[in-house]
Amino acid sequence: MSLRKLTPEELLAHPAIAYMNSNEGVPQARVAGMFGVKQSAISFWLKRIREEGRADRLAPWLVESRARTPKATVTATYPVTATVSVPATATADRQGTYHTDIKLQGSQAFATPITSAMLDGAASSNFPEHALALVNPDATPTSGDFVLTLDQRDNATAIKRLQRNGDETLLMSLNPAISPIPADHPSIRIVGVVAEVQHTPYRHPAFGRR
Repeated sequence: MSLRKLTPEELLAHPAIAYMNSNEGVPQARVAGMFGVKQSAISFWLKRIREEGRADRLAPWLVESRARTPKATVTATYPVTATVSVPATATADRQGTYHTDIKLQGSQAFATPITSAMLDGAASSNFPEHALALVNPDATPTSGDFVLTLDQRDNATAIKRLQRNGDETLLMSLNPAISPIPADHPSIRIVGVVAEVQHTPYRHPAFGRR
């Protein structure tokens, strides 16, 4: 269906527009990366909504004079992939681009979509399903970090919390009903440290708050 045929009500219901409506000041470039659309499309949709008399349904900051858009603070982009390997090689199955103001060391960082299976079925505000998790394979995980793991028996990925108890290092599930597993389990590999998650305030402490 052509974007030009979408009604203002349909545009208002689009996840990108709905997100901007409830998050004042978020840059269009960031939202475009989050939802896999072009920034120019978001600008066009907002213009149509205003011109077709639905400006009252937009947040005040989206209907200011000339529809001013905060400049993005994007300093880096990373590939998006659902195919994870050890060592990480995200370019083979690139599905998009992740935009952020975090500039990670190394060249293997990538973003991957979060699924319910990765969370062992848990519901988490920091790791909502369908959000993108930015993963840094070049970082050395420390106790308390969230990490992306790969089970080499079935290539299943998961997000776990690394926890050290004395001489023992465990991978803790986000689902408290799931027992922890040793970090040195022969079939489990730590792919990298989760640097941030879009759609949420979560960001690794090393990078400060959003």
